[in-house]
Amino acid sequence: MERVNASVRRFALLLAVITIMTFLPTVARAYLCPEAVEEEVAALINVERANEGLPPLVVDVRLTEAARLHSEDMATNDFFSHTGSDGSSAGDRITRAGYIWTTYAENIAAGYQTASAVVQAWMQSPGHRANILHPSVQHIGVGYAYDPGSTYGTYWTADFGATSSAPLTPADVCVSCTPEYAEAVPGWVNTYAMAGNNPPDELVSIRDNCGNDLSYTIGTVTGAFIWSPIQNDTGTGSLNISFDAGSLSSGNYNGSIEILPDGFPSITLPLNLLIYDPGGLTLLSPNGGEIIPSGGSHTIQWSVPQGAVSFDLEYSVNGGNTWRPLAGGLTGSSYDWAVPVVAGNKRKALVRVTAYDGNNSQVGTDTSDAWFRIEVVRLRSPDGGESYNPGDPVTIYWDTNETKTPITKVVLKYHQVGGTGWNLITVIKDSNPGSYIWTIPAGFTPGDYRLKINLWDGNRNRRGADKSDGVFTIN
Repeated sequence: MERVNASVRRFALLLAVITIMTFLPTVARAYLCPEAVEEEVAALINVERANEGLPPLVVDVRLTEAARLHSEDMATNDFFSHTGSDGSSAGDRITRAGYIWTTYAENIAAGYQTASAVVQAWMQSPGHRANILHPSVQHIGVGYAYDPGSTYGTYWTADFGATSSAPLTPADVCVSCTPEYAEAVPGWVNTYAMAGNNPPDELVSIRDNCGNDLSYTIGTVTGAFIWSPIQNDTGTGSLNISFDAGSLSSGNYNGSIEILPDGFPSITLPLNLLIYDPGGLTLLSPNGGEIIPSGGSHTIQWSVPQGAVSFDLEYSVNGGNTWRPLAGGLTGSSYDWAVPVVAGNKRKALVRVTAYDGNNSQVGTDTSDAWFRIEVVRLRSPDGGESYNPGDPVTIYWDTNETKTPITKVVLKYHQVGGTGWNLITVIKDSNPGSYIWTIPAGFTPGDYRLKINLWDGNRNRRGADKSDGVFTIN
C-alpha cells in the first residue's frame, strides 16, 4: 500500500509529500506538452541535485501529464491532497498516464507564487528534499494550475519516477508541440428545439492540436432551413452558429457545414436539428450521431407529454436487437447517465424512453432516431485529406477512453484503397502512448490509404479499434 507522509502548514502555503514506492504495474494514457513554469521547476530541482553530485532528472511527458492533471484537479475542485477527487493515488495517476514505473514519488504544494519559491519550500522540508535528492529516481514531471476562485490559488505537483524503459521526452512526442491536425471543439452536438422556437446558438472552437486558434473559411453549407454562417464566411478561433427554425414543423432536419482551416484539411460538421411537439414524448438526446466516451457521462433528455409522471430508460449497443435497463421510475425530463465501460467501440447504440401515468399505464415511448457511438478509441490523425511523400515522418495520434481491462499492446496498420488486406506499421508493447511517429518508407506505392488501430489487453482480448474516417494520399 502507499504510505502518505504529509507535512502540511494550514495557512496560505501548503506542502505534502508521498514517500518513495516500488512496484511494476502496467497500462497507459497520453501526454501533454510542458509549459514554461513547469520546466523552470524541473530545472531548479536539477540544480539542487547537481549541488549534491546527483545526475539530472529527465522530463518525461507522461509524468508531466500525471502531475498537471492532479494540480488541475486540486485547483478545480478546491482541495489539497495526494488523493485525487476520483480516489486515485499518485501511483494510479502515473500509471494511467502510461509511465510503467519501478519507483515513484510525489511532492505537492499550494499557495506559492513562483517556481523558485515552491522548490525552496520543498528543499526546506525533509520529506520533500528526500524525494528531490533520491538517488533511484531518473525522471520528473511537473504540473502547475491556477484557479483564483480556489482556497490557495496556485497548486503544484512534482512526480518523480524510475522505469526500465526509455523516457518519453517532449522532443519524442511534440517537438515544442508541432501542429499536426485541426479540430472543431467541442465537435458537434445535435440540436433540438420545441416547435415554433429557435434552438440556442452553438459556439464551436476551431484550433490545431496544440491549442492554437486557426483562421478558417466556411465552405459548403447544407440544410433544409435557414441558418448561419453562410458559405464563404471567414473567422478566426471560434464559430457561432445560429438557426432560424421557428417556422419548421415537428421532424428531423439534417445538414452539414464544411470548415476550411488554413493549412489543414477540411472539417465537416454534421447537423441533426430535431423539432419536437411539446405535447408528445420525444427522446431529445442522444438522438443519433453523438460520440460518447466509454466510461464517460451523457445527459439523456426527453420532452414530457401530458399525463406522464414517471419514465423508464433502456439502452442497446447492437442496434436495438437487445435492450438493457438503464434507470426506472424517473421524474423530470433528464437523467445523467454514467456510460458503461464497453469492450470495444459500439457503433450501433440506442436509448429508449417509456412514459407512464399515475396508474402506471404506458402513455408513450420513443427511441433514438439513429445510432450513436460509445467510443473506446478514436484515431485522430491522419483522418482524411492529408498528403505525404515517402520519407515523411507522420505522427499518428489517437485518443483512448476508459477500457474494460488495461491496454498492453497497440497495433497500427495501413491499407491501400483498392488493395487487399492490412499491412503492419508497428506493434507497441506495454504502453499506449497516444501517438507514434511513422516514417513512410522510400519507394512506397503512390495512392490513397487508410489507417487502423487495435488495442489489446494482456489476455489477448481486443478492447478497442478504429479506422481513419477518410483517406489520405501518399504521392
